[in-house]
Amino acid sequence: MQEIETAILSIGIVVNTAINASVWYKLGSIQGRVEECENYKVSPK
Repeated sequence: MQEIETAILSIGIVVNTAINASVWYKLGSIQGRVEECENYKVSPK
């Protein structure tokens, strides 16, 4: 039973790391787009 729990835990950590990496990547690209949009909104004034 202990081995199974350890395996699940390590898989969970790997999956969690992968999800976090993709989330941060998406957040980074979204933030870049938001900044571009704000620059665009500010410029025409």
